[in-house]
Amino acid sequence: MWNTVDFHQIEAFHSTEVQFTSDPQILYALDYHRLVNPSSSVQLPSRSLDGGQTWTRFTGSSWTQLTYCVIADPHRTDRLIVAGSNDVYFSGDGGSNFTFVATATNNRVAGAFFDGANIFIACQNGLLYSSDGGTNFANSGVGGIPTNMVFFSFTGAKQGGVDTVLLCANASPVCKTRRRSYRESLEPCLLPGLGRA
Repeated sequence: MWNTVDFHQIEAFHSTEVQFTSDPQILYALDYHRLVNPSSSVQLPSRSLDGGQTWTRFTGSSWTQLTYCVIADPHRTDRLIVAGSNDVYFSGDGGSNFTFVATATNNRVAGAFFDGANIFIACQNGLLYSSDGGTNFANSGVGGIPTNMVFFSFTGAKQGGVDTVLLCANASPVCKTRRRSYRESLEPCLLPGLGRA
């Protein structure tokens, strides 16, 4: 059975995706919270500690930027990636603190893949990789993506101890408005066996 969440708790829009964690009570999502002026909204990451019944926005010292992307580790409750229009940040403590990862103009995060201590983030800066649980990130050095392309979509999986990621690249860093345009310009790239087990 579906239950509607009161809009005073969280306001959804097209980028709001509930991010599930290893604990069904701990969820993350992007909240389009309206300010005093209804024509403007502030997009902030939010967290629920009761399975989505109530939501708390990350405000104050933990997070102050306009947010376009929230991605949580589905295998843990404390790791998440948040990104604004240019900057990417990582939190290893459930959003209490955020560490800067990367910046670039229109640094759209296409996705992330968590595999224990290995974390991959696909964004304008390239395929970023951490082998120490998010303490340090560096460009993975994976080649094969043309220089005029940007990541559009990203996912990963592990089989037989080998991480494999699937990237879709788009020729323009600006998202097109017609779905047909997306399909026409996507170029999938399968990158098996990144050598990280």
